Amino acid sequence: MIGVIDKIEDDSYQGKDFKKVTLKDGTVLKVKYGKEGVLKAKWGELQEGRAYNWKMGDYQGKPFVQDFTAVGDELQPPQSVETHHNDVKPDPPKLSGQEVGMWWKHKAFSLSYSKDLACHGVIEIKDLYQCAEEMLTWLNIKG
Repeated sequence: MIGVIDKIEDDSYQGKDFKKVTLKDGTVLKVKYGKEGVLKAKWGELQEGRAYNWKMGDYQGKPFVQDFTAVGDELQPPQSVETHHNDVKPDPPKLSGQEVGMWWKHKAFSLSYSKDLACHGVIEIKDLYQCAEEMLTWLNIKG
């Protein structure tokens, strides 16, 4: 995952020091010692406002920082683009009866598969619908 550091704080738990890193999106990461002190040796590289690629691991269902590498300075904000948000979902495309049936089949498949990915921890639950929509787009590509 790539994230930009908003704030770095020194913290400790049960006598063990670590860096509490808050990303611009609000995610809080705890950068601890790492295996044989590898991460502790890299604490000096952490800078507020800089983007890092965070390699995450999982220990007993809890995410932890395995490693991090600097990506560059703060990610450039996207250029302003005038957008119009529409609260109404578009109707399915005008297709033949068979194509409409396949569209709904693909929609159900993508949602079901995304749910399975979330259950197995591959994606976060909050990303389930976005993943399903991306998969639906991919399934509906006509070649």
